[in-house]
Amino acid sequence: MHRKVILSGRHARSAKGGRRLARYAGERQYIAWPQVLTDETFIDIVHDMNSELPQTATAALVDGIRETVRVLAGTPRHGRSSPAEHAAAAKLIAHRLEDCGCAVNRQEFPIADGNGRRGVNVIGEMRGEDAPAPAVLIGAHYDTRPESPGADDNASGVAALLACAALLKGRKLARTVVFAAFDAEERQDPLGGLIGSTAYVASLGVNPRRHIAAAFIFESVGYASPAGAQKVPFGLKLLFPVQAWKVASSGYCGDFLIGLSKGSGNRLARVLAKRSASSGLQILPLTVPSWMPAPADLLRSDHAPVRRAGIPAVMIGDTANFRNPNYHLSTDVPETLDYRMIAAVSEAVAISVAAFDD
Repeated sequence: MHRKVILSGRHARSAKGGRRLARYAGERQYIAWPQVLTDETFIDIVHDMNSELPQTATAALVDGIRETVRVLAGTPRHGRSSPAEHAAAAKLIAHRLEDCGCAVNRQEFPIADGNGRRGVNVIGEMRGEDAPAPAVLIGAHYDTRPESPGADDNASGVAALLACAALLKGRKLARTVVFAAFDAEERQDPLGGLIGSTAYVASLGVNPRRHIAAAFIFESVGYASPAGAQKVPFGLKLLFPVQAWKVASSGYCGDFLIGLSKGSGNRLARVLAKRSASSGLQILPLTVPSWMPAPADLLRSDHAPVRRAGIPAVMIGDTANFRNPNYHLSTDVPETLDYRMIAAVSEAVAISVAAFDD
């Protein structure tokens, strides 16, 4: 998650993690994503939103997500300070999307930091039956801050994106689904962040909604905290009193995710909250009216450029630094995450996308 401050911390590098990720740069010898759902099971879930995935399927999904995070978060993935690891992460994502039947392309864009760098968005497309109709976008950024291996921020989001691709693989989809792994969401000093998603939106032309009907953005979806650890800023208590009350009544336990949206995206957040309940996950919808200016804390991820382009969008997250003490630090490692939570939100988004009807 992009934050408008520069955090200090050791540039932690894992030699073991670096080797593990580097082997994906030139080879495709990796653990295949489990085919966790049969066609009949998936169709039952789509038509009955109260159905739960079989326990064995959920276990396989959790294992696949854990492996993805383990591989990605062995080392920082910043384009300037860790270029080899950053490139290897992009190749891993591309290979996984291809294995799920996506047509994949690399979208390059300039990063004007004075070093002549170019960022890379990895875009996968899973063709739907109504190809001319605007697609549904599932997005997550894969870069990190230089000092952090970024297990929660945002290997968890990338793992959820890839899990959605695996869950939708081979299904009959009405609309095309676009999977966008964005680069340069984090600050690119001395610049700001959100550069990759801004470039992607710009590539859609003057009327982005002709191409994308709705967007689901994963941003740090893997950290759960015990009672007393969840923080709710005062301004958000005023904006969302019901949700703030729910958090307070739980003893400020961070065992939920949020669905952050504004205006036309509010329906997405509400529908996603309802569908997540079937897998035992609570998603609190934080819906901002279209007429209300959004506070800065609600504009810190890739949903912001997407929404500004007029595309209905919801950002799904665990509130990042309002819960996770490892935010942007070398301690944001795979061992700290709740993989069942990531699996549950992946299922909820996959179902929502498969059943999407604007």
